[in-house]
Amino acid sequence: KDVSSAIRFLQKHSIRVIASTPHSNSTALQAFLNAFGKVPDACYALAVGNEASGISKALLDHSHAKVRIEMHGDIESLNVAVASGILLNRVTEKLRGEQII
Repeated sequence: KDVSSAIRFLQKHSIRVIASTPHSNSTALQAFLNAFGKVPDACYALAVGNEASGISKALLDHSHAKVRIEMHGDIESLNVAVASGILLNRVTEKLRGEQII
């Protein structure tokens, strides 16, 4: 379905969206996780876009947090599978209360 339908579904079910974006107005993933306050009984959705067009502006505008995976050297982006794996691992560790290095 379209992004508008997805946004309505997320809002209807009070699902908090964490969007991954390389934009400068996003927070570094580690800084976000350090400051992250788990909302009791909250549900979360991770939004990850492709390398070419990323996440839609509409979904970014409705996200609760915008995070970026910091990269070093000449790396400009990660493919969606790698980025998703990193985000799922790190956010899941935080939600479970595990140590994040």
